[in-house]
Amino acid sequence: MDSQSFLEMLMLDSCFILFALSFNYGLAKVVPMLVGLPALPWAQRDIVRASELVKTDLLLLNNQIPFFILEDVFKMKNDICPKEKKRNGGNEGNGSIRKDALDFFDFLDLGRNSSKDPEKGKVDHLLDLYHMYLEPPVHPGGSLLGDILPFIDPPRSLPSATELQRKSAVNFKVKEMEPEIVLDVTTRKSGDIQMPALRVEDHTNILLHNLISFEQPLGTLDSYVTAYVAFLDHIVQREEDVELLENSGVLEHRLTSSAEVVALFRQLHYVIDHYKTPGYLARVYEEVNRCCDSKWRQMYADAKQRYCSNVWLSISFVAGIALSVPTLIETIYAIIGYYEKLNGTAAI
Repeated sequence: MDSQSFLEMLMLDSCFILFALSFNYGLAKVVPMLVGLPALPWAQRDIVRASELVKTDLLLLNNQIPFFILEDVFKMKNDICPKEKKRNGGNEGNGSIRKDALDFFDFLDLGRNSSKDPEKGKVDHLLDLYHMYLEPPVHPGGSLLGDILPFIDPPRSLPSATELQRKSAVNFKVKEMEPEIVLDVTTRKSGDIQMPALRVEDHTNILLHNLISFEQPLGTLDSYVTAYVAFLDHIVQREEDVELLENSGVLEHRLTSSAEVVALFRQLHYVIDHYKTPGYLARVYEEVNRCCDSKWRQMYADAKQRYCSNVWLSISFVAGIALSVPTLIETIYAIIGYYEKLNGTAAI
C-alpha cells in the first residue's frame, strides 16, 4: 500500500470512528415507534447487540489508530460544521473527543473511574484511553503503589469462592460503585471480600482479552486488569462458585450456563502474566489468606457448616443454647451457695 492509500484509509477509519462515537443508539431504539412502526423487542435487542459489537471492535488491539489523528479529524469536523463546534463549547478536540469516547464505552459493564480528569494525560489510541479510566480508585490514606510495595513476596493464589465460604467463613458482599469501577475490590474488617457486581456478557471475553494483551508490555503497577482477571480466575473454579457469586450479587451473566462462565475464565487463565499478580490486590490476597490460616475462622466456619447449614439445624442450635444458659446459671448459683454455706459452717 502506497502512502496516499494509507492516508486515505486512516481518514476513512477516523470518519467512521467519529460517526460511531456520535451515533445515539438510545435514540435508534425509539425511532421505529416515532415513525409509526410497531415496537419490536427483537429490533431493540439487535440494536443493543450491534452497539456492543461496534464498541468491542473499536477496542481491538489490532484496530487501533493514533489518537492524534482522531483529534485532528475531530477538529476538522468542528471547523467545517460551526454548529458542532458550538455544541462542543468551542473545544478544538482535545477534551470533547475524549469525553465522547468515554461516554460511548461507558456501557461495557466494567465501569469508569469518574474521579479522573478526561482532559489530562497523554493518549495513544482508544484502547489506551479506555484502559486509563479503568484504574482502580485510591482510597483515603492509600495508593496503588502502597498496596504493592509492602508485600515483597505476596501470596499469589486464593481458594475458590465456595472453599473460602465453607472452610474460612469468608463471604462476598456487593459494593456500591463510587466511583463506578468493577476493579475496586477490598476486604472488610470481618475478612469478607467486598466488590462491585460484574456483568458477564458475550463480548466480555474479547474485551478482557484485549485489555490483558494491551497490558503485556506494561509494568505491574499499570497491569490492574490482569490482576483483577487473575483474582476472578482464582475464585471461579467450578459452577458452584459461579452460583455462589450470583447469589451474593457480585456476579451476573447472560451466558447459557454457569459452565460457560467457568470456561471463559479458564481461557483467560492462559493469557495472564502470573508474574504480575496479585498486583494492586496484594493486600486483599494477604488478608484473605490470613483468614484462611486462622484456626478460629476454621472452627467458626466448621460450626456454621455443621449447625447453621439449614433452618431447622439453626433453630435447634439456638434452642439448645437457650436451654443451656438457664441450666448454667442455676449451676453457678448452686456452687456459690454451697461455698457460702461451707464458709459459714467453718466460721461457727
